[in-house]
Parts: sequence; C-alpha cells; structure tokens
Amino acid sequence: MSARCAGPNSTEVTVSPWNVRLQQDDEIEWVIAANANSDNISVTPKATSGWPFPSRGPFNAAKGQPARANRMRPNSRGGYKYNIQLVCQAGNNPPDTVIIDPDVIVN
Repeated sequence: MSARCAGPNSTEVTVSPWNVRLQQDDEIEWVIAANANSDNISVTPKATSGWPFPSRGPFNAAKGQPARANRMRPNSRGGYKYNIQLVCQAGNNPPDTVIIDPDVIVN
C-alpha cells in the first residue's frame, strides 16, 4: 500500500492487489511502502461477524511493521469487505485522512 500526497485533499493511493484472493488457511499482510507519505494505517473489517480471521481488528501497521491477519477460521469462503484508513502528510500540506475500500476473497 502506498500513498502520495499530491496537494491539499489530493492524495493518490495504490493498493496492490486490490482484491486479495486467499485459499483456506492463508494469511494476509498489509505493508506500507517505504516511499509512502503515510507512516501508519489501520485496517478494519466492515462487518466483524463472519470475518474469516479470529482477530477482528483493527489491524494496525507502521512503516517496517506490517499488519497481519492469520489463523483463518475453518470453512471460510466468500468475499469480505474492509477499510484501510490512513492520514497522508507531505511537506507543509495539511493532513488528508483517506479511507480505502478493497476486498478479501477466500476461494
């Protein structure tokens, strides 16, 4: 995940992959790119009931310290929506709070 503050209220965000496809017993890791203009992110499931991992978050990451979700619940299948929240700050620009809405898909 990377964020670049292009100016006030003008943040450019990259999430790759946007839709994470997992198999049963996989885990997921959210990593902040070294060149991102954000030092921290918070990942929160939109609906905690049915979330495929025992921990329901929030999952907090910092540069160099990825957030992880593991120990997937048995028989988890389907799509799970979550938000990534960050504050982008670069130079003298005011901070820009951004909420991103990707998905986890368990096959």
